[in-house]
Amino acid sequence: KDAARLVRDTVDNYCSSADFDIAVRHIPFTLEQGHPLFEQFTTTILDSACEMWEELQDPDGRKFRCSHDMYRKLWALTQPTMPYDVIMLDEAQDTPPVVEKVFRDQPALRVAVGDSSQSLYEFTGAVDALRKLRENDADAVERQLLQSFRFGQKIADLANRWLSLPVMQTTMQVIGNPAVDSRIDYLDTAGAILCRTNAGAFGVVMDNVMAGRKTALV
Repeated sequence: KDAARLVRDTVDNYCSSADFDIAVRHIPFTLEQGHPLFEQFTTTILDSACEMWEELQDPDGRKFRCSHDMYRKLWALTQPTMPYDVIMLDEAQDTPPVVEKVFRDQPALRVAVGDSSQSLYEFTGAVDALRKLRENDADAVERQLLQSFRFGQKIADLANRWLSLPVMQTTMQVIGNPAVDSRIDYLDTAGAILCRTNAGAFGVVMDNVMAGRKTALV
């Protein structure tokens, strides 16, 4: 089971990468290079991963389930050129390398939208396409989206107090939507509570259950 999982994870890592071929770096963990079984271990895993990938490319193959990441990889390997004037990449701070390469290779005007401070999926291999654009494209132009459509100026004023703190390292100040009448108030009971951790969320749920309130965890 461990070997099968390693093979599957190797293929998954390859499918998320920008690489053309499956390689040792796609194995989730490996032996030290000086280990006497290093060559045998890596060769076995890579050969099995390549066999699995070949099977997955067979339209009549039935051994393995083809995931969304896999057929996305097949599409990326065709080195597609998209016939559009402008291509926008949303949530660019969490972009799989396979998508980032396709985006980077397009001849169209490329617009990457996101917030590097909200990167959440680096543990899956995602990269910050915004940072890569800034580092690798001398012609890249950076603009800030300051106008909110979700909240009014009172919420914006509170956000700007936090943004003004030195630790935030930004001069950005957001602007509220003049058509939205937001307010800041204190509630005895809340309809929704946001938590920073799973443990904190579970604690809030238990407190409310013990208080006899109907509670759900999202």
